[in-house]
Amino acid sequence: MTAPAAMVLRGDLWAWGAIWLCFGAGWIIVRRFWMLAAGAALMLIFAGSSLYWTAHNDSALDGTETKITGTVSSPLMYDGGRARFDLRTDQKEHIPVTWWFETEEEMQQSKRLLPGDRCQWAGELRKPGTAGNPGAFSYKTYLYWNKIHWLFTVENGQEIKCFNQSTGVVDTLQRLRAQQVQRMDNFFPEQAGGLAASLLFGERASMTGEVEEAYRSLGLIHVLVVSGMHVAIVSGAAFFLLKRIGMTKERSYTIVLCLLPVYAVLTGGAPSVLRASIAAGIFIAWQKWGPPGQRLDPAVILLAVMGAMLFFNPGYLFHIGFQLSFLLSGHLLLCRKKMAAVGKWTNMAWVAGSSMLVSLPIVLWNFYQFSLWNVMINFLFTPVLLLLVLPFLFLNYLLSFFLASPPEVFSIMFSGIEWMHALFIYLSGMSWSTVLLGKPGAVFTIVYAAGCTVFVAAWNRGLRRQALYLSAAAMLAAVGWQWVAPYTDSRGTVTYLDVGQGDSTVIELPYRRGVVVVDGGGRVSFNEVEWEQQEKPFDPGEAVVAEYLKYRGIRHLDTVVATHGDADHVNGLKYLMEHVPTGELWYGRSTHYEPEELELLAEFDEHTDIRLVEGGETYQIGGTSFYVLHPRGEWKDKNDRSVVLYFELGEKRWLLTGDVSAEQEKRMIQNYPGLRADILKTGHHGSSTSTSRDFVEALEPEHAVISAGYCNRFGHPHPEPLEILERAGINIWRTDLQGAIQFTVFPREEPGIHTVRKEMLPACK
Repeated sequence: MTAPAAMVLRGDLWAWGAIWLCFGAGWIIVRRFWMLAAGAALMLIFAGSSLYWTAHNDSALDGTETKITGTVSSPLMYDGGRARFDLRTDQKEHIPVTWWFETEEEMQQSKRLLPGDRCQWAGELRKPGTAGNPGAFSYKTYLYWNKIHWLFTVENGQEIKCFNQSTGVVDTLQRLRAQQVQRMDNFFPEQAGGLAASLLFGERASMTGEVEEAYRSLGLIHVLVVSGMHVAIVSGAAFFLLKRIGMTKERSYTIVLCLLPVYAVLTGGAPSVLRASIAAGIFIAWQKWGPPGQRLDPAVILLAVMGAMLFFNPGYLFHIGFQLSFLLSGHLLLCRKKMAAVGKWTNMAWVAGSSMLVSLPIVLWNFYQFSLWNVMINFLFTPVLLLLVLPFLFLNYLLSFFLASPPEVFSIMFSGIEWMHALFIYLSGMSWSTVLLGKPGAVFTIVYAAGCTVFVAAWNRGLRRQALYLSAAAMLAAVGWQWVAPYTDSRGTVTYLDVGQGDSTVIELPYRRGVVVVDGGGRVSFNEVEWEQQEKPFDPGEAVVAEYLKYRGIRHLDTVVATHGDADHVNGLKYLMEHVPTGELWYGRSTHYEPEELELLAEFDEHTDIRLVEGGETYQIGGTSFYVLHPRGEWKDKNDRSVVLYFELGEKRWLLTGDVSAEQEKRMIQNYPGLRADILKTGHHGSSTSTSRDFVEALEPEHAVISAGYCNRFGHPHPEPLEILERAGINIWRTDLQGAIQFTVFPREEPGIHTVRKEMLPACK
């Protein structure tokens, strides 16, 4: 209990302040004391619920179980040779499951499983890992607030034994949801199918990653989340149809009230749809049973829903969907009278603009950037998506029960959806239209929040324009200062990212005079057949390196170094080259390039200049000298052609060795007899083929960094180099156990060393 309680009481105190801030903003806008009282009440509800939650959030499993009996509680989501789903054990504990298929036949057989099927599974339990990189999403914390303590990997699909099927209401609805999502995948064209599944059933897994990223970049991701608008449309349509067939008003209210929880389950039960469904239920119940002639204030409904959700699960407060849903709903409610007094088009423009403004602190805190297209895109396309595309897709969904494919006459509309998505991708790809600021600190966040509050309050209360101008100026000043702040920082950083089994190092020079990325990690495939290939494979370049650059507010790379052509070093650079402006890319000079390397260089050449480097050359980047020590001579083996970099930063000497072998280490000692290094990035992920005793003794390093994947199949790091480093008294840092290793370099001081994981993971046996 102690650790979770400490997490709540220490790390999430900002949540209490956020509640006060939101309701303080409401008091400023409407000048009603009850807003502050509501904030205090909700803070107490959150505090009490959090303490109770942490005291009773324990697992019934001890981790040694190899067979688990439980009920499938979500649709199976397929990606290549694996499927993911949620399992509910007989003890009512939920566990995310990953099932790796041994054969294509096993994968096809698995598609018979639906939510509600109760089976016994054989596999391995493991604890969720903590975030391994600065600014990374904490999956372990997310699971904790959903009372999930374990991950389960199915090891042998042949040992699965299924017994029966649950007849519970929720399982039946989940089964129906899975069937309908599958129906849409089979009936609609690809892009329209993913959009239909998202808009109608809250399932985004069928959307292509590029399209979903475009929605997120342009600030349209809220459209893909089933929310109040969807609930209003569905409940309103149901009420209208019931009245049209002759139902009384009271009976229609009762039926719609019963349909709301059904709809919430069918659409995935996200915080936004829960908020809208509960709010609609309270409103309908008041209409049916409340005192005649008395109107229930929508703000009171919103507060009641928020309090109820936080009471039953305080973890909702850390869910960005919950935050944006209540923040935007509260904003529109508080300003509804003012908006009703202006014209229709002014109202629409204000809703789009002010919604972007009030969500800015949350957006920057989570995504570190915002799009200049946001207001225009929301103004033009949100009504189109919700009022035209949504009914069109719903109509086609109904037709899918009677037709094998959509009518030909609808092809123009489907082409329009594809054109719209192509436009979104194009607009989101314009680097100049995205304002990347990096993670804002507490001061910046407070300034943004205060500026938004004053701006909205000034408009809502009809105050003088000076208040509008001053608040806008304060926010613009904060944006400007956050933009230039890195260029005033005398510190440099060298960060060895945790990219799994691979390498990636980000070097930031003082005053942001230059940024160098050495390798980008990369997924390694092992002769996968077609059915095993994932549509959305994990890409460390996109998920780790690019996200870290966003977190740091890095908008341009001076140099990218691809040490050699192995996939675990360069595959992640492909995404960076396409999405991050780069001055040039370095690659080792040779006359023995393999065909894959030539293809790689040609691909890189489409996005940036290529510089072929060799040992003995020196280059200046932002006033810092980078020495290329290797490759010298011709070597057929890619590892032995690795680019080895030496540089000095903060009065420390740094050496990055790629995957060079002990033979090349020996040659470097001979070629550079005075070579010393204070911080050594060991070669080849700590393999026994590198980091020889003679090399370590010659360099005399203080620190050695090993970049490897946790429990990787190669057994890196091997015992031999670890023993050599330990006997030499060198501090060993490992990305597999400690996450990213970050050295902060101060002028004329010892560097500060920070590991993302405060507690090391246990070493693999």
